[in-house]
Amino acid sequence: MHSSPLLLAIVSGLLLSLIGIAYGMGRAHQLQSSHIATFMCLAGVPVFSILAGMDMLCAAPPRIWLLGLAAGLSQFVTMRAINAALRRGPLSPVWCAASMTFLPALLYAWVALGEHTSGMRLAGAVLACVCVVLGAVHGSRAKKGDGAGHAHGWRAVVAYSLLLLLIVPTAASLHVSNKILGSQLLPDGRNAMDAFGLVFFLACYGSTGLGLLGDSLVRNPPPRESRRALVWLGLLASIGSIGGFLVLRLAAASPAALVYPVNSVSSLLGVTLASVLIMRERITLAWAGMVAAGVIAVLLVGLS
Repeated sequence: MHSSPLLLAIVSGLLLSLIGIAYGMGRAHQLQSSHIATFMCLAGVPVFSILAGMDMLCAAPPRIWLLGLAAGLSQFVTMRAINAALRRGPLSPVWCAASMTFLPALLYAWVALGEHTSGMRLAGAVLACVCVVLGAVHGSRAKKGDGAGHAHGWRAVVAYSLLLLLIVPTAASLHVSNKILGSQLLPDGRNAMDAFGLVFFLACYGSTGLGLLGDSLVRNPPPRESRRALVWLGLLASIGSIGGFLVLRLAAASPAALVYPVNSVSSLLGVTLASVLIMRERITLAWAGMVAAGVIAVLLVGLS
């Protein structure tokens, strides 16, 4: 049992779930995900700059900066899609779509890197998909009847579904990039994520933040009465985001089937549990099935 990468994946997923929790709690204060994400990026840029140091910033090859910029632009698209989706529906299905990011990462590892996986890990990945689907079903039913924040009519449902589909590949850019750099060995024996991952995240957070800054400050500023809530929710999301990716970076060289399904399931369970305990979403049979599928998926991957 690869306990170290598995533990890193779980801890990272639980930290990353703080982002979704902050997004969900922000709706009660009329804060959109882009407001909180802008705060998160502005916090991440100085943190990653300090952690990287001038020597790493100067030594990083251009491809690290370019990959970070590309991932950041992809995350900007993700933020816009999440923002639009949350105006049309509840938190759980949106975070479920974001939790499907392990699928593109697995596909890249299997096709581009030729990684082989055991039957138990494959079964764990399938159960992770089941967990996500059940989470979406739970989210669509948890607040049924309140009439708020849900898509109505077939056009609205189609629009909401397309937004959820868009979130999957764009949100996956960080997991895929983590795997790309984790698989590239340098002459000194380190992988590229270990050597230059802090520079990658600096470029990613910087480009995402620049894209969101104009929208958050000019076109769609947060309500004045919600700015105090923005600070503490932004700090919550920043801790989860920065901490989550710093931990996930340590498992970049591990097999994708071991790390990313567990990471996504842990994040999803963290958000959904908070939705029930903090945001008072109704517990459903799908919620119980989602929790069971998530726990079994983690056990299958961990015991393989």
